[in-house]
Amino acid sequence: MGEPDLLAAGVQCEHTERFNVFLLPCPNLDIYGECMMQITHENIYLWDIHNPRTKLVTWPLCSLRRYGRDATRFTFEAGRMCDSGEGLYTFQTREGEQIYQRVHSSTLAIAEQHKKVLLEMEKNSRRLK
Repeated sequence: MGEPDLLAAGVQCEHTERFNVFLLPCPNLDIYGECMMQITHENIYLWDIHNPRTKLVTWPLCSLRRYGRDATRFTFEAGRMCDSGEGLYTFQTREGEQIYQRVHSSTLAIAEQHKKVLLEMEKNSRRLK
């Protein structure tokens, strides 16, 4: 599984493209099966395949512990701060590489933003001394 590189630069943008995925059964969720996945600059969303306006689950990207892909799957481990609770979530998909790249670039952008905030806070604390 890929570990996000917290020092690399990323680009923040909103992604509207949705990917066809099949969520494999897992103990933390009552849902599984075919759905649509959307990755934004802050979250992974799962949408109902039959009613595209129905959001099933949201995972904040900052709560992901790790993520990865292979030829037929995309998998991530979510932390306990997620609505679904901590756990490993696996999706069968032919678009694993594209999903991985979206998640990776978005997590890098979050890390870069956090780094900027910390540097600014450090700079401001020096002024107060």
